[in-house]
Amino acid sequence: EEVGLAHVFQSQVISLVTGGGFDRYGELRLALVGSGVSWLPSLLWRLDKEWKGLRREVPWVRRPPSDYVRQHVRLTTSPLDLPAGPTALPDLVDQLGGGELLMFGSAYPDHDADLPAGELGRRLPEGVAQGVLRDNARAFYGLA
Repeated sequence: EEVGLAHVFQSQVISLVTGGGFDRYGELRLALVGSGVSWLPSLLWRLDKEWKGLRREVPWVRRPPSDYVRQHVRLTTSPLDLPAGPTALPDLVDQLGGGELLMFGSAYPDHDADLPAGELGRRLPEGVAQGVLRDNARAFYGLA
């Protein structure tokens, strides 16, 4: 069941970007909770690549799709669907262009809850932890 869940989230992002939803509703914000995060870098790359070649087909998409996602979409860190290894999380943050798209999510009280905030903070690259653990959500929800 959870294996295909990322595809559902991907289709929603693609639909909102390519259908012009973020242009039509400029204040719209989308929080993807429980979607995982590792699928996003390749999706953004593919959307931008295809948009460059097919812009005439979607003239209402005025900017690269990744710009819309960076402005309007945030993802929670749970489930943290990464391969094992000490560089997996820093590599993901690098592929996303920073940690601004990530907000802490614990999945508590689920049996498969991810890393506690303290452990996640220690694994994040320097300068990114405070944003992921607190500041990104505060800004996204207008609490900053």
